[in-house]
Amino acid sequence: MSILTWHTSFAQSPNLVPNGSFETRIECIYNDGFIADAPPWFNPTRATPDLFHQCAVVNTDPCPWPDQYYLDPWLYGIPTNFMGCEHPYDGDGYAGLFVAGNNINGYDGYKENLGVRLVNPLVAGNQYTLKFAVSLPERVGYAIWNIQVFLVRIVFSNRIVL
Repeated sequence: MSILTWHTSFAQSPNLVPNGSFETRIECIYNDGFIADAPPWFNPTRATPDLFHQCAVVNTDPCPWPDQYYLDPWLYGIPTNFMGCEHPYDGDGYAGLFVAGNNINGYDGYKENLGVRLVNPLVAGNQYTLKFAVSLPERVGYAIWNIQVFLVRIVFSNRIVL
């Protein structure tokens, strides 16, 4: 099982990925970690990627993380959260997702994904550079070899249509 933090951008000017550092958040009243709280990001599958944001921090001793964790207000905070201690690559937030796992929530081969509509469509023949930062949290003992990005042309109601 692996989890990573995610910050992404297309390296053109302007950046084609909106809210790439998960800085914009609807509100921070509830510390629920829903990725939809950082629009226009969405969850394209039934899996549950998480949103970690500094507005959720309550823990007064942020690093190292506590030996035991509970469903406290700092669960999805930054830098300390239920997965470890990680500062954002950029901005005030990041996304966390399991990229591989066996039999999580009753799904064998469980994987979490993120979705976002680019600010402008990609133009055929143009070159683009995609950059993102990943980090393996302290509470995760396994990693994967690679991360894949899937670009699709059609989005319907924030769900990918293949």
